[in-house]
Amino acid sequence: MNKLNIFSSITKILTGITIISTIIGTYIVIDNKYAKAADIKKLDDKFTKSILELRIMDLEDKIFKLELKQSLEGLSPMEEALLKRYNRQLNLLKEKNDKPKTRSIFNKD
Repeated sequence: MNKLNIFSSITKILTGITIISTIIGTYIVIDNKYAKAADIKKLDDKFTKSILELRIMDLEDKIFKLELKQSLEGLSPMEEALLKRYNRQLNLLKEKNDKPKTRSIFNKD
């Protein structure tokens, strides 16, 4: 009888340890999942901002070249249209860059 009671007690203790280990393991897995999602969001924001800044610099370079040509020899009608278009795009991107980040490339809105 004593051996049966000891065996029963050990079984209950091991069952309790297994349940606690399962709960802790599940918590760790869930916690890591959400931490990774937050890291991805931060990276998405950084990449989106970097792409936006690169596009702004590209437009500024194109505008500079056209304005330099305009002051030296004048622009063709097509070049004038491009200059206006680049300035419009640049203004829109600068406005977008100044606004707080509310959207990511993962959102379809």
